[in-house]
Amino acid sequence: MVLVSVFNASGQLLRTGTGFFVSNDGKFITNRHLVEGGVNAVAKTADDKIYNVAGVLAESSDLDLALLKADTKQVFSLPLNNVTTPESDARVAVVGSPRAHREAIETKIAARRSDDKGEWF
Repeated sequence: MVLVSVFNASGQLLRTGTGFFVSNDGKFITNRHLVEGGVNAVAKTADDKIYNVAGVLAESSDLDLALLKADTKQVFSLPLNNVTTPESDARVAVVGSPRAHREAIETKIAARRSDDKGEWF
């Protein structure tokens, strides 16, 4: 888990949120709305190390996700599952869920659905 702090051009804190590293070289995922309108950001890890955020590598407003890069060469990252279509009842972790009001929860996929925006669980 990483705590992300986003600042405006004057150096004032805009907002904070959570994310998680997905690669050892500093790439991490967070919510797109968290970084929207920000000029600078830092990522703080559980061991109190602080890394400057080099920039946004990719983003999706539909999914409210952003892939960012922290200035680091080696961090612990979560191994991601390569299963692209998990089945119902598959065990998953939800990190930084605003609906759960927790930093991480473990749960099961209740069902798969799709609509005009794509497939969701």
